[in-house]
Amino acid sequence: MALYKKLRADFMLVDDKRARKVASLNDIEIIGSQGVLLFAKQQGLIKKIKPFIDKLRSSDIYISERLIKKTLRLAKEAD
Repeated sequence: MALYKKLRADFMLVDDKRARKVASLNDIEIIGSQGVLLFAKQQGLIKKIKPFIDKLRSSDIYISERLIKKTLRLAKEAD
């Protein structure tokens, strides 16, 4: 968070629920990994986010199925 403030960044990448709450309390704009993927797709940097979501699923990072489904729906990649 100190680096975010020092750099005057637009967003801070945070997935951890507790860290998101602390960031919010400090008026820090946050974005999660799935938000970054959606943004990258909107900007044309990637064509599909599902392969990246699948990699996140197989990692140690916990993401709820509800959030994954919502993200895929927003990306128009829902089954």
